[in-house]
Amino acid sequence: MVISVLELSNKAEFLMRALYKEYLDKRKSGIIKSESFSIGDIIYVREKLARNLSQADVDEASDELYKNNLIFKNLWGYIALKNDFLEFCEKNFIKV
Repeated sequence: MVISVLELSNKAEFLMRALYKEYLDKRKSGIIKSESFSIGDIIYVREKLARNLSQADVDEASDELYKNNLIFKNLWGYIALKNDFLEFCEKNFIKV
């Protein structure tokens, strides 16, 4: 299912761009697609990918992406991308 229209908060859009950039960087370094979907825990995301956001903002933004079925997020805060995430980013030409 490709999502063509999605209303996200500014924080969620910022996080989405950061996650997409991380995905692209992994792919450029030769990591296969399925492994590139794996991002890491919420602390890694905050410290390495979204330093401009507070931990609470990262939690809230990741919850928003999760509720929109764009990422997996478990109880321990581990984040992985879903196919819909990638399709949305590619279709909407998100610039990172």
